[in-house]
Amino acid sequence: MRPLLAAALLRATAASAEPLPDAPRADEPTFAASPEVDLLYSSQFTFTRAGLPLHRIRVREGVTDVRIEGDGLALRAGGAEGAEVRAGAAFAVRVVSSRPARVRYWIAAERRRADDPRGAAEALSRLRAAAPGARIFEVGTLFAVEGRTVDGRRLVVALGPYETPEAARAAARSASLPADLHVELVERAQGTLEAVSDTGAIVRARDLLWFKPGCRTPDGTCFSPLRLGAGPSGAEGGASTTYPGDLYVAIDRNGRLAVVNAVDEEQLLSGLLPAEMPASSPMAALEAQAVAARTELLVKMGERHLADPYRLCGESHCQVYRGADRQHPRATEAVRATRGEVLLDGDGRLVDALWSACCGGHTEDNDRLWASAPVAALRGLPDGAPEPPGASDAALRRYLASAPAAFCARASSHFRWTQRLDARDAGDRLGIGALRDLVVLARGVSGRVTALRAIGATGESEIHGELAIRQALGGVKSSLFVVERDEAGAGLLLRGGGYGHGVGLCQAGAIGRARAGHGYRRILEHYYRGATLVRLY
Repeated sequence: MRPLLAAALLRATAASAEPLPDAPRADEPTFAASPEVDLLYSSQFTFTRAGLPLHRIRVREGVTDVRIEGDGLALRAGGAEGAEVRAGAAFAVRVVSSRPARVRYWIAAERRRADDPRGAAEALSRLRAAAPGARIFEVGTLFAVEGRTVDGRRLVVALGPYETPEAARAAARSASLPADLHVELVERAQGTLEAVSDTGAIVRARDLLWFKPGCRTPDGTCFSPLRLGAGPSGAEGGASTTYPGDLYVAIDRNGRLAVVNAVDEEQLLSGLLPAEMPASSPMAALEAQAVAARTELLVKMGERHLADPYRLCGESHCQVYRGADRQHPRATEAVRATRGEVLLDGDGRLVDALWSACCGGHTEDNDRLWASAPVAALRGLPDGAPEPPGASDAALRRYLASAPAAFCARASSHFRWTQRLDARDAGDRLGIGALRDLVVLARGVSGRVTALRAIGATGESEIHGELAIRQALGGVKSSLFVVERDEAGAGLLLRGGGYGHGVGLCQAGAIGRARAGHGYRRILEHYYRGATLVRLY
């Protein structure tokens, strides 16, 4: 499109818009706010022409400027359907002015399925007896594909609100609840973005800039994927990463930039699978991981990042994603071999197909670790070894000192481990003076600690929740451990097993099973008992 024609279209689009915080010069085309911005905060997603879900995953955030490059690059201000500007092979994008989002935080006391409103109401009544402000939120997504309706919604019974996450976590500790937070968006972030091309063209827009790669064929096949680098401030150290699909830039909840990859599911899974499991793993293990990852993409839609202009992040909080640079032919093969396959429970609902790196010989019940109702497909069970860990510390100590015939024992260096805790460092983290002792208050079926009392020189602290315990102790590999005195020095010694929370698929166990000749369906049937493998698209 010619620059003068593009400018005329942009001015026409912006003619009825409210004034921008920084008024542009007369020769700078400006876009008004677009209705597409509101869709970024919704749980809605669309399908591509090839019949694949189109996902929005954040790949960078919290920066003031970025650089987006690509031969044939097209900029569309206001959204994917906006008027198009082609002005070179690179744009430097910055925040001109912004207003952060207004957000409130709640403690998620219980999570229920959407088809269990009575259970949620009963939980709400119990909470309101002590906290009148408790309420229920509906999260997740509901969609239909190929004549099948898939319900991924849940009900969150929550206490609050609190103005900061720190205040909510402190309240959770006081109530002996896991710090499982629900975020409520009161008002989304807003601002003005500016994109300057390498040819000098300048485009400003409210809230959203959308970048599309160069395409040369009628079916939209792209010949130049987009590259994301650092902006002039160098906030990202000059690194550049290549992404399939589109990139858009929006205002994040703190008033800075969020860069999001709008990408079809197959490309997304091909980029995240090698980051979640080594591409050298047996094919059956990669295929099992691909199905679990695909199911989790759909489960997490509308459950996380409710105050952000995207629905998924590229970190372990959602799933690790590094774009096209991390794709590997073997991982891509596993994704394509399982195209459209997901796990559903007996009621046709998506299974929360969780996984961890190594279960240590026994997986864990989901409701022992988090504020959620028991899920039939997420029951703790042995990873091949018939013997359970044992309920007492003495039995668990013997279990951790032994070598049970678990599949994950053959495939992970984290199956058994030892970690020393420095008394002063651990006590300082907990604010109780030098650490003197750790008393286990509760364990799950796998032996994982779910509640712990830390005793220090100047006080005590109770910690509830598997992740909170691991973090409080300085990032231990898992909460499957026993506590011993460190005879070699001051402090305590943890003897443990596994890496991660231990719920759902054990990645090391899946690799061990694949090496033993198990196919991916058999692997999934073991870790997600009662779940059905269904091809949705």
